[in-house]
Amino acid sequence: MSTILPGTAMSSPRSEPDGGAVLEDKEDSYFNEIRNFISNTDQNQDQDQDQDQDQDQDQNQDQDQDQTSPDPSEDG
Repeated sequence: MSTILPGTAMSSPRSEPDGGAVLEDKEDSYFNEIRNFISNTDQNQDQDQDQDQDQDQDQNQDQDQDQTSPDPSEDG
């Protein structure tokens, strides 16, 4: 003989007919938040990579200028 206990998965749909719709709304909201978080994280990483590339380019330009410009201390 099996008994369905209140609050179990088997009893929830029968005991709370509107609970399923509320749960679906909460799940939708939860997953939307996750998608937004992931999207924002990806955008931030892209921006960080762009900034890193800009810094690398600036450093390379500075090094190029250092190599081509004469050092004033080397003048005799």
